[in-house]
Amino acid sequence: MAAKHIDDIHELNFEEITDSSMMAIVVYHEESMQPVYMNRLAIETLELGENFAISDLIIEKLYPEQGSSRGRCFSGEYIHDAGFYQDIMMRRLNGYNFMANLGVRLIQNSEYLMLMFQDVTFQKKLQREVQVKQQELMRSYTEILEQNAELQTLSEAKDKLITLSSHELRTPLSAIIAMTETLSLGVVDDKDEIQKYHEDIHSESKNLMHILNSMLEVLKLTTGKMPYFINENDLVTYTTEAITQMQDRFESAGVEITTDFPEKAVAYIDTVRLKKSFEYIMDNSLKHCPKSEHFHVKIEQNEDFVKISFSDKGPGIPTDFHETIFDEFTTLGDIDTHSKGAGLSLTIAKLSTQQMGGKVYVNPDYKEGSEFIFEIPKTKVLDEELYSDFNPYEDIEF
Repeated sequence: MAAKHIDDIHELNFEEITDSSMMAIVVYHEESMQPVYMNRLAIETLELGENFAISDLIIEKLYPEQGSSRGRCFSGEYIHDAGFYQDIMMRRLNGYNFMANLGVRLIQNSEYLMLMFQDVTFQKKLQREVQVKQQELMRSYTEILEQNAELQTLSEAKDKLITLSSHELRTPLSAIIAMTETLSLGVVDDKDEIQKYHEDIHSESKNLMHILNSMLEVLKLTTGKMPYFINENDLVTYTTEAITQMQDRFESAGVEITTDFPEKAVAYIDTVRLKKSFEYIMDNSLKHCPKSEHFHVKIEQNEDFVKISFSDKGPGIPTDFHETIFDEFTTLGDIDTHSKGAGLSLTIAKLSTQQMGGKVYVNPDYKEGSEFIFEIPKTKVLDEELYSDFNPYEDIEF
């Protein structure tokens, strides 16, 4: 089919066409290399201010500094060599580099040089992070095979891991790939819709990262490679911090958190791991807690341990599931209907609490919903070498 010919050139609106482009466009006079035009996406990509003068956008300002990147950097050698280049490092005018797919064209009898580029930094970062996590997962899984070859249940555990990986990782990855391909093909041109695609990609990426982190965390716990720094800590302080971390999510769901705390409750625990376990339990309860109901957190203590209870007004947990709910991969039985995630948060909470000398369980006598209870020892119940007065990694998430 022949291309459509427009007889009246006034039917074309060059600026409207280029501003609708999915590529940033900057045009230079080929002989003087003076910039003569840029579209809206170029202004956004290069992070130019509203008062920026186009004459100031000399092409050298787009060259990254020498030695600032190990990859290919945009430079004068690309200017007169028309073509399309992937993964080229360019520089914004604020001095920060970004990864781009770059097109170079000479137009109007080679009188003008047109640069077309697309910021792919986010996609490349996501790709690298997924690859790193996959490599870590494979390394950890290989260690499990090597260290637990004598276990007769290893084959079953492997099958579960493969099943979980194929389903849970494929779903967000498929969504990310579909959305990025849609954006790359320029099928969507509405700015609000494009923003929605970006938000969805970011959401699916976070979901994917959460699944990978959960799987790696379980592997560390089951192979005894989780680092702990257990010492005396006030659980009132750290329980309050965990609640604060989740407060916005509960408020958004219309659920009020109420507390009943003593002035102080000291016990032996790794606060980083405990707060993470609290957040897992609270996140699980929030999924089932009805709107306008209360979620209650209570701290009690006796001579032996501090007890922290998390109570919701949800449908409750059948007695037969009070133990199995903490098992690994329990969501596999209904894998197409469970909530986003790998179904490992309760497993992580139980394993890490047990390895720190405590325990967590479902209260069988609570009838108004479900209640999870942590019991944290007030004395040293583990080998002495597991305790430390200083945690150098307190602000680092494992």
